[in-house]
Amino acid sequence: MTDTQTRSIKAGKMVLSELGRQNRLHKKQVEQAAFVVLKSPDIPSMLVETGFITNPEDARKLKSHAHRTRIARSIYTGIRNFFHKQPPLGTLIAQEKSKGTLVASSKSRKHRVKSGDTLSDIATRYNVSMSGLRRINGIKAADHIQVGQLLEIP
Repeated sequence: MTDTQTRSIKAGKMVLSELGRQNRLHKKQVEQAAFVVLKSPDIPSMLVETGFITNPEDARKLKSHAHRTRIARSIYTGIRNFFHKQPPLGTLIAQEKSKGTLVASSKSRKHRVKSGDTLSDIATRYNVSMSGLRRINGIKAADHIQVGQLLEIP
């Protein structure tokens, strides 16, 4: 349980860092609380406050679809960065990291093509469209990829 709480705090720091790029932070450090949802013994967990509806400026921002999208992307990026940096054993991310097929950064994801990979499989694995994958990598032919090729994942 101590390890899970430690991982929760590390994940929270990464999420907070990403949120700080989009929004003024009320507090600049991760806080801990005794909420039941935060005390799971087997998985990292966090509660994210994205604003206060009692604050007129926050309430105005929270009404904006674009603002909510930026906040959601920041949370996603923080969580993704945490799991790419410290993937739990037995997960797909840990497996890809150990094989060297996963290259992670805070700005973009990359995938090194290995034998047996298809564009369709890669698109499914990263939950992206094939057209987006083709476009960002300049792939003109239907599924023309080569072993060892480094693909950017949109």
